[in-house]
Amino acid sequence: MKKQEVNIIKLGIVTTPNEQTQLLLDDLADLENKLSNKLNKNVKIDYKIDPVIGTSEDIENGRPKLEKIRKENNWDYLINITDLPYIEKGKTLKYLLKDNIMTIFIPALGFFNLKNKQLSMLEDFLKNDILNKENPTTNRLKLIIGMTLLNKPWKGVGNFKTIISLAFATGTYISIFSMPWELSVVYSKTRLTILSLLAIIGMIIWLIYAHKLWEKKSRVTDEKYRSIYNLTTFFTLLITTVIIYSINVILLTVSISLFVPIELFFESTSANKDSIISYSLRLVWFVASLTILAGAFGSTVEDENKIRFITYSYRQNYRYNMIKKEQEEQDND
Repeated sequence: MKKQEVNIIKLGIVTTPNEQTQLLLDDLADLENKLSNKLNKNVKIDYKIDPVIGTSEDIENGRPKLEKIRKENNWDYLINITDLPYIEKGKTLKYLLKDNIMTIFIPALGFFNLKNKQLSMLEDFLKNDILNKENPTTNRLKLIIGMTLLNKPWKGVGNFKTIISLAFATGTYISIFSMPWELSVVYSKTRLTILSLLAIIGMIIWLIYAHKLWEKKSRVTDEKYRSIYNLTTFFTLLITTVIIYSINVILLTVSISLFVPIELFFESTSANKDSIISYSLRLVWFVASLTILAGAFGSTVEDENKIRFITYSYRQNYRYNMIKKEQEEQDND
């Protein structure tokens, strides 16, 4: 009986409520078999979905909580997979290891083969091989991209119906007038490109300002993490805005092809009749850029909490509520 106990490794996996942190939980039986074969021991896995640590600033203070969970569940090893970033002495770490507890920071792993990377680190951890390796680091840009992708900005696009519908309606309306026709012909591709960039950046700035998405300075947050989360918010909105812009272009292409008479367009402008498709696309391009800002202004009618839920990860929402609570406490003093 004692020999059997020696050959059993009880592993606990604690993950945050995020799809990318739960990849190893997809098939626990298969994971147990893989680890048992690699280690020549019987690996038994249990798991718990719990944030445990609220913010990056609390990672060090959260270690005793993880140790308590490990002891309460009688686990030999505990691996904590979190969507928090962690920076130590200016370096962005991929994991933190102490005794029988390892914390993996998903945003630092990049955005490809996440499951295999986690599995490889888990195997090294259980074999104690990871102790002989230098703790790998990643650059800040890669970290921010990882955090942005964890937000899954493409999934929230459907919730921006007000922006899309208002931009499309405005675009359809102004496209029947001759002034936008002539301007789309006169504007160079460089000017149209600049107009598009201004429209996209303008929409991002407006959304951040109107819905208070920028994390402000606070005594409960660290500057290095605050800047990372703010840049993550920016890039999340950038991807969302580009997708919305592309949807607007597609809708306006259909609308303009139906409601703008080609003959009248050429009679009212200086366009060359040999380039019908080119000038039609230029008109779509011009109108889409103008109307995307109108859609952004329309987002102010949306519920602020809804916009924040779409844009933020639950981690950022946690930080937002923490800072808000601090501000309320200061106001009451």
